[in-house]
Formats: sequence, structure tokens, C-alpha cells
Amino acid sequence: SHIMTSVKALCNRCYLLEDGTITSEGATLDIIEKYLKRGQASEVANKLDHSKFEYDTGEARFISIDILDKKDQSKSRFLYRDPINIHIQFEVYEIIDRFLVSVHICAPDGTPIAYGCNIDTQGKSFSVKHGQYSLRIKTDEKLHPGTYFLKAALFYPTGRPICLIERTCEFTVEKFAEDNDHSYKWPRSQAYKMLNAEWKLDERKT
Repeated sequence: SHIMTSVKALCNRCYLLEDGTITSEGATLDIIEKYLKRGQASEVANKLDHSKFEYDTGEARFISIDILDKKDQSKSRFLYRDPINIHIQFEVYEIIDRFLVSVHICAPDGTPIAYGCNIDTQGKSFSVKHGQYSLRIKTDEKLHPGTYFLKAALFYPTGRPICLIERTCEFTVEKFAEDNDHSYKWPRSQAYKMLNAEWKLDERKT
């Protein structure tokens, strides 16, 4: 079966088949993780092709962008409710006194689902000199099952872009969660994101 929610609900142990041959046997969660990791080595090696940049002044450039799981491993498939973190590496070729980094999470049709910029949380811009830099972005986004991609930009506080890539790091959120009780319950995604809310029920007195 390729329906992971059913496999998780019904099986304690699983086999992994590749080209009709059993390649792994073990606990269900272990085998599901191996199944999801197949072929990911090439998918998540997100070294960026400079010719694909939509804007590039040559002052600074993205080197790579990766999406990380809670173990800081680069992945393209995530369990439902798993944290989704972003790792950006970029190189600066001259001193830049003030600049910003932004990231959009987008639906397949390009609709922005979530947006973040370092000035929104830190309240200030970055100042850098020539060199290579690594930026880790920890999010608490809980996306509904589906396929998404990232858009990323380096730009000045005035809005003038330095380096812009419109589409990179396509990734998928599955319907099943690490804890099967928290897997996605509906046949289709009702929206792009989970409503971050507390639900409190009180009996009405009559």
C-alpha cells in the first residue's frame, strides 16, 4: 500500500519493496521513514543555479536553501504536524550595512501561505561584510497535507532586491502524523494551515 495512514493504523511491522524485492523489514514507523527517504538525496541537495535567480545584483547571492526536520536533517517530505525549519546559506561579495532576508511558503499555484522576514521578529536588519553566512529559521507553521515550495529574497530595507529566487525547495506534507491519533482526519485538505486556537466548551445554563 502507498496509503501511509492505513499502513500506520493497521500494521505493527512492515516490508519495504523495491522493484518487487524486499529491501527492508521492521517496525512500521521505521519502514515508513525509509520509504519517505527514498530518492531524497537528489531532491534535497538544493545548491542553487545562479542562472535561475529572478534578480541578482552580484552584491550577495544564495548558495543553498534547505528545509529541515526537527533533527536538522534536510528533507522534502514531512509528517503532519512536524515542525518545518529552513536553512539558508549565502555569500556576500561586498560590505552591506543594512539588508533583510525574507521567505514565503507558497502553494503550488504560487499563492503565498506564510511570510517571514528577519526584521519582523528581530526588529532590525543584518549588517555583513564579505564572506559566507548560514541562517537558520525556526518556524511553528503547521501546514495541512499538500505540496508547497519556497520563495526567498535578500533585499535592502527600501525594498530594492539584491538576490531573488521565485521557486525552490518543493516539499510535501503527508496526512499521517508521528502519533496516529493526530493524523489528518479529512479526505481533502480544508485549508493550507492549521488554525492556532484553543477550543473551550462550556455547558450553557438554562
